[in-house]
Amino acid sequence: MKYLKALKHPDDLGWLELAISSRKKEVSSLKFIKPDITKRYKGYDSEITKFEECPADTVFPCDEDKELLIDFYEHAPKKLNEEIIKRRNKHELKDCPYCGMPLRPLTLDHFIPKSTWPEYSILPNNLVPQCRGCAPIKGEKYFDDANKQCLFISPIYSDLLEKVSLKINVTFVKSTNKYDFEVIFCVNSNIEEDDENRLVSHIKTLKVKSRIELYCKETVIDLINSCEAKKFNLRMVLQSRKEEKFVDENSVRDWQTALYLGLLDNIDFFKYLESLMPNKKTGKKAKIASKALEI
Repeated sequence: MKYLKALKHPDDLGWLELAISSRKKEVSSLKFIKPDITKRYKGYDSEITKFEECPADTVFPCDEDKELLIDFYEHAPKKLNEEIIKRRNKHELKDCPYCGMPLRPLTLDHFIPKSTWPEYSILPNNLVPQCRGCAPIKGEKYFDDANKQCLFISPIYSDLLEKVSLKINVTFVKSTNKYDFEVIFCVNSNIEEDDENRLVSHIKTLKVKSRIELYCKETVIDLINSCEAKKFNLRMVLQSRKEEKFVDENSVRDWQTALYLGLLDNIDFFKYLESLMPNKKTGKKAKIASKALEI
């Protein structure tokens, strides 16, 4: 989970101007409603910071305007489409800013959903790189009417997500060779109650804990298969992979590093993994003659 301050676009109207200057046949309709879009853009930052209030109702409730605005995102004219692709793919993120999944995020999320607030369809600061795990869960959700707060935290407008560290405890029962994972999210003890509640809402709604547990199980199964297939220095492999991202134990935010730390801390489970490796020395392999395929 990461603060994306550097991704905050300096020009809110830049993409709108690209849309209006295009040759798309619906441009005249977009020009007609431009003043209302611009007015909403000016209030966007305020809407994001007022996380205890639902954004004001859209000023484009009719289906025709809604479809027009969303179409300029989903079927963007050339220059605008280049900017959207750049925001989706040309970033240096190695894990999801919403959840910390250690895969490069390759989708874009409309933080304030375009289905309910179509005026923000092509507002750059409303578009956040996101992993494919978060995308279907977040979907069109945004505000919790029961608890009167936004369900999620924008990594572009808040550094809260970067204040969470992750710890994964690995448990192992030697008699049965059964293992499990305990996922713990940690924050500074002096965090304000409102901020803590927002973090809990974000993490719970995106089902981050259960997704990390599944990731741990799948990763360890792959590791067990590797151990059974060949002899190698497991401790050195985990240590080197851990050190690629490791800063200190209180600032771990990505799933892989937290898991490797947990594995390295559990001596019994580590010995179990090493016991799965083949013991026989393979020696040199005999050379086998090769021949060309007739293609």
